[in-house]
Amino acid sequence: MYRLPADIVAAADRCPHGHGCLEHGRCGGRPLCAVSYADGRNVLVLADEGDADCPYRVRYGAGQVCACPAHYAIHMRHGA
Repeated sequence: MYRLPADIVAAADRCPHGHGCLEHGRCGGRPLCAVSYADGRNVLVLADEGDADCPYRVRYGAGQVCACPAHYAIHMRHGA
């Protein structure tokens, strides 16, 4: 589904789902976290405040951010 450079995939080495987003556009058994906007390199401000168990999803102020290099690249290239 998505192709990313090998260095970006390698940088997302804490993915608990084996980079499933690249194959089928999902994070484990659920859709990728919805993004409000990108804010800096590899930082996505998330649209929801769900409780996804992911090492790249962290609380920041009143919201949550995603610091996954693969999700960031997918979002910047495909808007996902």
